Amino acid sequence: MVKLKDEFQISEHYSLKEYDDYMEYKPLEQRLIVDFIVDEFQENNKLKIAEFAAGTGRFTKFLLSVLPELKITLVEPDKNCCLWLNKIKKKYKQIEIVQSYAEKFTSRTKFDIIVMTTAFHHIPFKNKDKFFEQIKKLLKKGGMFLLSDEFIDEYKTMKERNMVLRKSTDLWIKEAKRDKDEKELKMALDMEKVMFRKDFGGEYFICPSKFESYVRKAGLKIKGKINVTNEIPFVTECYFYLIMKY
Repeated sequence: MVKLKDEFQISEHYSLKEYDDYMEYKPLEQRLIVDFIVDEFQENNKLKIAEFAAGTGRFTKFLLSVLPELKITLVEPDKNCCLWLNKIKKKYKQIEIVQSYAEKFTSRTKFDIIVMTTAFHHIPFKNKDKFFEQIKKLLKKGGMFLLSDEFIDEYKTMKERNMVLRKSTDLWIKEAKRDKDEKELKMALDMEKVMFRKDFGGEYFICPSKFESYVRKAGLKIKGKINVTNEIPFVTECYFYLIMKY
């Protein structure tokens, strides 16, 4: 494996094992994404696929358990996550791991499918336009960007956004305490520290309308949108988006 840079994101704030265990379940949006890829793979078993912000590989492992021969490029900035992903590569040798921020990733390859699960909120506000510019450049004509993420309630100003996020986080903590769920409470308190740092700590949550405006601005098209909220750790809604390049 190539020498990695000391860049951190997830591992700066959480134990990777703790994070991987916490996110181990396979939520509805991940099953939807896998179904889309399986359908496309049946038509073209040489699909070119990239997963952005692969993290500890929770989605990657799910996908490869269904399509074990699939070749996929994993893009992840966190050095420690890349090392974690290398454990998966020992079993699935055909995968490629690239250490890069999603919005900075470049490739000569034009991808049929790009996937991002529960990670768009890690992209800083100032880089979100650049991210979608890269998506458009990297996708083939007719290519799909399959994204799922948590979105907060609608807002107009950053002040309103921060109020919405505070309300959501307070409720998350309150419910974890009420349920005496120590695991959930620890995650909520850890996230609270990160989300309300001056630099937002890598948790740049936005509302659906703001997200959709980025898509339109990049000249991409939203072909499908499903509310797939199946757990509510705090007052957010999880959406699955099917975005196309024409």
